[in-house]
Amino acid sequence: MNWKLHHGDCLEVLPRFKADHFHSCVTDPPYHFVSIIKRFGKQSSAPAKSNGKSGVYKRVSKGFLGNGWDGGSVAFQPETWKQVFRVLKPGAFLVAFGAPRNYHRLACAIEDAGFEIRDTLFWFFRTGFPKSYNTGQQIEKKVTTGLERRPNRKLDGKTVNRFSGHPFGEGAIGNTGGQIELTTPEALEWKGWASALKPCYEPIILARKPLIGSIADNVLKYGTGSLNVDACRLPDGSWPGTVLHDSCLRHFLEVKADKDERIGSDHPTVKPLALMRWLVRLTTREGGKVLDPFAGTGITAEAAHYEGSRCTLIEKERRYLIDIKRRMDLISAGPFKRLDEINSLKPQDRGALFV
Repeated sequence: MNWKLHHGDCLEVLPRFKADHFHSCVTDPPYHFVSIIKRFGKQSSAPAKSNGKSGVYKRVSKGFLGNGWDGGSVAFQPETWKQVFRVLKPGAFLVAFGAPRNYHRLACAIEDAGFEIRDTLFWFFRTGFPKSYNTGQQIEKKVTTGLERRPNRKLDGKTVNRFSGHPFGEGAIGNTGGQIELTTPEALEWKGWASALKPCYEPIILARKPLIGSIADNVLKYGTGSLNVDACRLPDGSWPGTVLHDSCLRHFLEVKADKDERIGSDHPTVKPLALMRWLVRLTTREGGKVLDPFAGTGITAEAAHYEGSRCTLIEKERRYLIDIKRRMDLISAGPFKRLDEINSLKPQDRGALFV
């Protein structure tokens, strides 16, 4: 099998590996959206509180979409990427996904660890929903605080409430729940205003461990240092660029991970297989060794498998190990094995490789 999985914190696992070992690192580290987790998300912290019944601080203290692993700052620490730097061969490329609002902190940590930032790729997508506050509805809630709740009624075919105490629920743009009816002059003045735009892209940092000698010298000695451009050309044969867009690369990159690619996982940031295969192919020669220190559901290893490379995964969260095992079993079973057949297997029958 071409996969190896290590369960643990990457800062504890990476020092066990030999230096100058991997040909590339392709990974999707935590985005660290929620800074409040530093105050309320620790095991020793007192229970988080908030005004009213919203429970807003309690929710965000659990991290992005309720995931505590998104808290902290491991992806923003140069020490993390220094460990990655140590185990990569000279000239090896690092590919790391980031979030638009704070990927600069990720880039600085990678650069401070010794990598050269070679480029930033942009993965555009059409799907997704705005994670935004509806300003008018929030003002309505604020102005009408203390008023009695009126019965729900229909407004433009949708259920609305006279008052709601849930600013992350009915008052949030992009939420499919009921809406708050705007009745006060203050709220009506700000109807249609919101706190954010809908996300449409993710930046992908492309960095490289410094070469030893020229590119030709480095490639001949270590098998790293150059990008596999010809194999990554667009369907029309044109040179691959820094923008990855599903609508202009139809049948090339999927817009988001589909049901089969998610393999039944609740992980919030599973990437599409076509995208991950393209990134592995771009940076890693066939037969090369790929590292993913933030494995998630193991999509990088699946991509490496189909691109003829080996992959070493590190995953800290125990609950995602079963997802990785399921993905491994799907690959081992071949293309005609149905997902529901794999899900029905008992853990002891799955035969995944752990080291």
